[in-house]
Amino acid sequence: MFNNGRMVVCGIAFLLVAGVFCGKKESEWDDRESYIVVTDTISVIYVLDDTGELVASITPLKDSMQGIWSPTLIGASEKIAFLSREKPDYPPYLYITDRSGKELTPYEVPAPQWLDGSPTAPELVFATSSRISILKTDEEKISTLFTDRKTESKVVDSILFTKAMAPAFSPDGEKVAFIQLGKYFELAGTQYVERPRTDVGVVNRDGSDYHLLTASLKDSLPIGSWIDLCWSHDGRWIFAVKESEGKIGTVYAIRYDETQPEVQIIPISKDWFKSYSYITASPTGDTLLLGTAPRHADLYVWEFKEEAGTVITGSEVGRLTDAEVYADPDWGPGSK
Repeated sequence: MFNNGRMVVCGIAFLLVAGVFCGKKESEWDDRESYIVVTDTISVIYVLDDTGELVASITPLKDSMQGIWSPTLIGASEKIAFLSREKPDYPPYLYITDRSGKELTPYEVPAPQWLDGSPTAPELVFATSSRISILKTDEEKISTLFTDRKTESKVVDSILFTKAMAPAFSPDGEKVAFIQLGKYFELAGTQYVERPRTDVGVVNRDGSDYHLLTASLKDSLPIGSWIDLCWSHDGRWIFAVKESEGKIGTVYAIRYDETQPEVQIIPISKDWFKSYSYITASPTGDTLLLGTAPRHADLYVWEFKEEAGTVITGSEVGRLTDAEVYADPDWGPGSK
């Protein structure tokens, strides 16, 4: 049903995969082009292929652990990272498990958020309250990507770093894009006034060349709650998602081309985006996967295409699941 990451619709637009929770036999977790992980937010991580077929159900929690959030594939989907709590009033801890769910490694990271696994290496990037860090899972070593507090901008002078959100690896695993909340000072009359600013930052995986992709823009990205970010499969676009009243308000397609003096940002403000809470992109083709809210979470497939340098999203081309709860989707490469 998918051809190089793109869904081919024949006749009726994609049948619902209702058999997932109706006794359908799980297939072996063999080599596939890509995998999708989701969670029921309680105790199970489900692994699907790109047609919605259930590949595996993983239950990695120990008796003292409660809830699963943000399942994230690492490398060629060899490992899965996720967040969980020891007790309801405890902060979430970071965990990494193997495909079986039996090998579980905890990391007492303070307030981790926005996990994303490298598609090419055993590495995990995440944000804490003020920093972006990378965990090298084969070495169990955590390092902060950068410590700079200031970046230069031609339009507002210096932008001071406040917070990083939603870091995401590029398809080659060499760069990390993220949403940066910051501030700058503007002369108003005889006094300087502090102004908030939101930008897209980019940094190499080794922490070098930290800069703001959108620093040349006179107006920042809209101030508000940014909830997700991902790259297109070819690294040409970054999709950033802003929340509005508990739902996705706008998806921004940001052209990644460091050779151009001005960054191209295209807001995708169609009504159909407003009911979604998650976004992830196919690692093999021009397909987006959007998820609805956790209380009744399903996955919907979209195609996007580029014409004359502009991203154009088509209409919804299929519903990948028909489950009570399929939350926090992440789409990673397989071994093929």
